[in-house]
Amino acid sequence: MITVALSLALLSVQKEAPIRQPIVPAGSNRSFQEAVIAVEESLQTGDFVEAKKRLAALPTHPIKIELDDSKIPTEMKATVREAVRKASIMWQQNAAVEATLVPKGGHLKISFDKQLPNGELGLPAGAGNLFSSDPAEPRLTTVIGLNRGNPVSPAMPNEIQNEIAHAIALYLGVDRSLRPGSVSFRTDFSASGLIPVTARELLISKKCNDVVVTLQQAVEKKVKLSAAKPKIFLEVKEVTLPSVLQGEPQAFDLQVTNNGKSPLSLFVEPDCGCLDPFAPAFVEAGETALVKVRVNTVEFAGHLKKWLYVHSNDPEFPSIDIPVSVNIDPLFQLVRPGPSILQMGDENVSAEAFLWFGEGAKIKILDARVDGITSQVEIEPWEGEMADPALGQGPHPRKGYKLKMLFQSTFIPGRSMASIVVTTDHPIFKTIRGNLAFQRGIVALPERLYLGEIERAANRSMFLVSRPSKGFKITKIETNSPFLKAVAYPVSDDTEYRVNVELTGGQDPGQFSGMVTVFTDDPTQPRIEVQVGAIVR
Repeated sequence: MITVALSLALLSVQKEAPIRQPIVPAGSNRSFQEAVIAVEESLQTGDFVEAKKRLAALPTHPIKIELDDSKIPTEMKATVREAVRKASIMWQQNAAVEATLVPKGGHLKISFDKQLPNGELGLPAGAGNLFSSDPAEPRLTTVIGLNRGNPVSPAMPNEIQNEIAHAIALYLGVDRSLRPGSVSFRTDFSASGLIPVTARELLISKKCNDVVVTLQQAVEKKVKLSAAKPKIFLEVKEVTLPSVLQGEPQAFDLQVTNNGKSPLSLFVEPDCGCLDPFAPAFVEAGETALVKVRVNTVEFAGHLKKWLYVHSNDPEFPSIDIPVSVNIDPLFQLVRPGPSILQMGDENVSAEAFLWFGEGAKIKILDARVDGITSQVEIEPWEGEMADPALGQGPHPRKGYKLKMLFQSTFIPGRSMASIVVTTDHPIFKTIRGNLAFQRGIVALPERLYLGEIERAANRSMFLVSRPSKGFKITKIETNSPFLKAVAYPVSDDTEYRVNVELTGGQDPGQFSGMVTVFTDDPTQPRIEVQVGAIVR
């Protein structure tokens, strides 16, 4: 009985746990942070009615998505609805985020336009996002362009799905990332792949939701909370480091001070793997902390102009960009002049590469070979003028080695990769590698197009048809199915074309297999065939 009584008492204490001031996570967007401050300011004065009104400017669950498809062509409406469903599932599977489609009164409104004005990259914007604190309006309105890219072409289903998944991230409070590879990053460039929801985005969205729940409890129980206003101060606005030899250690510190009256949450993100920052999670009010940053001088060389993105919960400066400049003098340079892709014909092909070392470097070459293609490699001393476009260097007097390579033309039409491999006696750079690309004839990339498991609705994808060093014309395109359409757009003069492929939605459920045939003016390759496959639900 005593044990039961104690358990009940403990449960009672747990239920009556005090509501503590929430800490907004670093990496949340300005709109979320400002909405939190607005609620807290009302709670601070005891105006719980106003605080409840201001809660409407914060994300809620489940998310009501209002879809305005009035400007979408009839044949695309099913595809767009499927993209909304898939984007919602991406978040639901990872973060238990529920989303439902509603005709009116949505928290997140998604609409479309034929083509949006040019964005920051000089391309038609893929999407625009606008927040509102007015309870009568959607918290976030997203407008997606139905045509995008350069050349301008119809947005593909994956691109629409990426834009919707990004809008959901913004709605949940996650700030836009400037580093590719996550759903909080977006670009106006055309892209065919799906962008994933990362663990960091899941963590930020969960922490934002925890903040909202705490504020809701404070309003419901009429608990006063102060308006948390940390204030970030960075000692430097940009970092310029002295030159360092490749392979030698290089590091620096950023001093961060919190001049506010509440804890400052902190997250530092680089735009490049050449910078490796370590930052404390919090800086208490009135205190200073150091962000330690290591520069990777082994895998990177040349003059680097990179960025650190300092994210915090200071609503005035939720994200600060710090430019970082450093010159890493290369220990070695491996350069292959000429076109980036070697064109193979019926005859063997030869090419040259040049290798030289930095001043004072004592490195001995032990061997050289090419992996990935049948070849012969000869090494001989060399001296002359050579540029290195990869490092932005014009012609300079150089002294080193010439690698003379002879490749046997044994493979069928297509594109393949190989590697120049040079072994040395250096303790860090024991192996020096350079990439080689070979192509024979006109090539479709990819050679087979698989759309995956799709709904019985319009679905779009694309492939490239390319021959970099010699132009060609596409004379016509045919498909072997009435449900398969294909249109070509020139990408790079007459050496590369983008072929947009559409399954119209009339195909039967089950396994779909079709063929797109591209006809060219090259008599040796008059037709290029690309198989298109999908599983239709």
